[in-house]
Amino acid sequence: MTGASRFSVDALRDAIRKRVAETSLREVAAEIGLPSYSALNRFLHGDTKSPHPRTRTLMAEWYYRRNATQPGVQRQEIELAKALLHAWAEDRTKAKTVRERRRREIRDEFSESE
Repeated sequence: MTGASRFSVDALRDAIRKRVAETSLREVAAEIGLPSYSALNRFLHGDTKSPHPRTRTLMAEWYYRRNATQPGVQRQEIELAKALLHAWAEDRTKAKTVRERRRREIRDEFSESE
């Protein structure tokens, strides 16, 4: 993964909007793992331009789980999820030990899913 994100959060927002249209806001918030649907609602309406790094990670993980095994997933969509995970893991506002722990969590998560 590269340090520069090639995708905007808007692409993730669009994917979540599509899922909300299929189900409901509360159901999608639960799928993502958010404790409250109100934060997701604010994100979808653009009130939150850049969600908290942990929220972005939950959204990226949801996106990956939902789309990685479905046929027709575009490479751009997979790269979006990777870029969001990378941004969370390499957040330079966090201590080196936090970044190292986050990288381990990502590595462990993907090792378990194989």
